[in-house]
Amino acid sequence: MKRFTLIALAFALVLGVLIAPHASKSPDGLSRVAEDQGFAHRARTETTYGRWAGLTGTLLVFALGTGIVLVRRRA
Repeated sequence: MKRFTLIALAFALVLGVLIAPHASKSPDGLSRVAEDQGFAHRARTETTYGRWAGLTGTLLVFALGTGIVLVRRRA
């Protein structure tokens, strides 16, 4: 892999795993819809899935992008 690709992947992983869980706790559009539809009380306030979601999401997007590039190179 190219050096730039590895650096970009490392940067994305740092953002997804370490920075994203500390995002704003202010309500967003999804919270508003949950309140309007009456299921906001079912939300969990503390979760450990944030870091795993950042890790798996970043790696899945990277794998998908790598697969697309490889398929285009073969064609």
